[in-house]
Amino acid sequence: MQAISWQRLSLRGAAAHAGTTPIELRRDAGLAAAAVMLELRRMCDSGAFGALRATVGTLDLTPGQTNVIPSGATLTVDLRNPDGAALLAAEQHLESFVESLASTYGVTGALERMARTGAVPFDPAVQDLLAATADDLGLAHQR
Repeated sequence: MQAISWQRLSLRGAAAHAGTTPIELRRDAGLAAAAVMLELRRMCDSGAFGALRATVGTLDLTPGQTNVIPSGATLTVDLRNPDGAALLAAEQHLESFVESLASTYGVTGALERMARTGAVPFDPAVQDLLAATADDLGLAHQR
């Protein structure tokens, strides 16, 4: 029943030494990735995008060294919503947010669509049958 959007987000900043680079001069792709993850949660909690669900399933930081500020971050974003228009609005908001990362964190970002499917309504008669069967078996269920 959910419309689904899968995207890969690539963020590019600049690698630098963790000990010698002042905070104000950093172009930290890892920090920008964290900001994206927090924004996705804020979007879900806001109600502005209906029943939005968002998940970051993978996150890869490069160069991946303890003492190096990440120059790159690649993450996958899974957006789901039963309302296709609300999903589209969430995708557009995410795109705008990614564009704002340049001025906030000094990184650039590019979104790549991996997959997108529209919502497919689940036949109410089938839902009724499944609920009745669960009731007959004494099983808890959620429509």
